[in-house]
Amino acid sequence: MRILFISEKFPYPLDSGGNIRTFHLLQGLSRKHDVTLLVTTDCEIKIRHLQEVEKFCSEIKLVHVKPRSMIREVSIFVRSLFSRIPFVISRHFRDVVRNEIKHALKSEPAEKPVKSSLLQKLQVFDIVHFNHLDAAIYANVIPESVTRVLDQHNIITRQVKTTYKAEKSILKRMILKFECTKVANFEKELCNKMDLCLVCSEADARAMKLIGVKSRIAIVPNGADVDFFKPATLNANSDPKIVFVGTLDYDPCEKAVWYFCNKILPIIEKNIPGNFFFILRKDLDLKDGLGIFLSFPLSRGIVYLPFPFCPTHFSCMLMLFLVFKCFSDNQTCLLKVPLEIPQPLLLEKPAPLNIILDRKP
Repeated sequence: MRILFISEKFPYPLDSGGNIRTFHLLQGLSRKHDVTLLVTTDCEIKIRHLQEVEKFCSEIKLVHVKPRSMIREVSIFVRSLFSRIPFVISRHFRDVVRNEIKHALKSEPAEKPVKSSLLQKLQVFDIVHFNHLDAAIYANVIPESVTRVLDQHNIITRQVKTTYKAEKSILKRMILKFECTKVANFEKELCNKMDLCLVCSEADARAMKLIGVKSRIAIVPNGADVDFFKPATLNANSDPKIVFVGTLDYDPCEKAVWYFCNKILPIIEKNIPGNFFFILRKDLDLKDGLGIFLSFPLSRGIVYLPFPFCPTHFSCMLMLFLVFKCFSDNQTCLLKVPLEIPQPLLLEKPAPLNIILDRKP
């Protein structure tokens, strides 16, 4: 079948959970289907990143948009106050993307199938796959004859609710509370326009049904390739090290780091003195770096380590604590496993890694 895969973010490098899931979904779909990727970008995509994704796509349509600005965000927020579309969704809409989708649906496929029905001859794609809810805002552009699939990486309604409860800023809490009902209604509306909704876990499937989603739901869980990631050789003479592998530009991950540093690390320090907590990042963010440094001085053993300066691997000598505070389920998962972070992960090569957050270890 011919699939138009719509995504707001280019799925490479594999430096975030969203990119890892998207990349491997593309890889899996390409084994039996013809996939065209239509993706939004506000910057130039590196050639080597394009080459990695081109392996699984018959065509990549890059839609270049202007970077977000404060003026645009404020303007959209004000308009959203008088609209049924919540700000957290409407801020992703772009006219140029909608027009590109319309154009793609009218274009002739690169290779026409030998055998096809009259309906297949009239339409370019058999399936449109929306990657994240922010891509599904273009659902009205898709003809009824085309099967529509939505991959719900996150249940936005649940995210907004749990973020609202954890948010300390009074202004942000007010905005999130105002958005909550609108998000639930609009998310239900978009999901019910789909022929199939994909979710990451049983918990997400239940959450979808709770907000009133009637469309068919299929669970496609995230996972880890146990053949690729193998236990590291332990050195009993070295000190234990604690490593957080994740991005700090994603709110749940950022809150997880602060939660760990404030609540869990002090307990560990009492039992295992002299440990170090490494925070691996793909880039050097001055704000995050200063925040961690000022809040957690070097005496606490916090080390902020951006990805470009990482050594090839960390051998965690006693145990590696990977702590994920999954705000969607309000539970903390603590995995105690010795792990080696291999060279491919640090060099932005394909690494089939993801962690199931919604399941207790």
